[in-house]
Amino acid sequence: MGSVTYFPGVFSVNDIPSAMKIILTTEGTASTDERWRTETPYVAELISNSMQITSDSIVLDYGCGIGRMAKELIARHGCRVLGVDISPTMRALSVLYVQSDRFMACAPEMLDGLVDKGLACDTSISMWVLQHCLEPASDSQRIRRALH
Repeated sequence: MGSVTYFPGVFSVNDIPSAMKIILTTEGTASTDERWRTETPYVAELISNSMQITSDSIVLDYGCGIGRMAKELIARHGCRVLGVDISPTMRALSVLYVQSDRFMACAPEMLDGLVDKGLACDTSISMWVLQHCLEPASDSQRIRRALH
């Protein structure tokens, strides 16, 4: 087996349109914008049907990117969302994209500190993320630790 190069810098972007193109690539004849418009509410509906989310819920969005699902879940449920992402630029853009006082974004290491101090999330989502992690088992454990 050859060596593997892990380069999280690929998720470093300058603006929301660039981030969107990394998060949802063009597929077949569907553009990124088309996929964003159609898939976001569809996936949010699947999440809503499978999880009990209320306005009192804290949802962990692990690998939040610019907050695509966070924005949709906040609009639907009025929940609080804690976004976690390895990319500082994605985290910064997420605050601009979500535009809600019910959202914040942090690095995975900050999540660890919050959990160590007693934070417990009610549920979590992680969409198209773990396959990009250097150590998916460690990230899965981090998510588990953050839940009640």
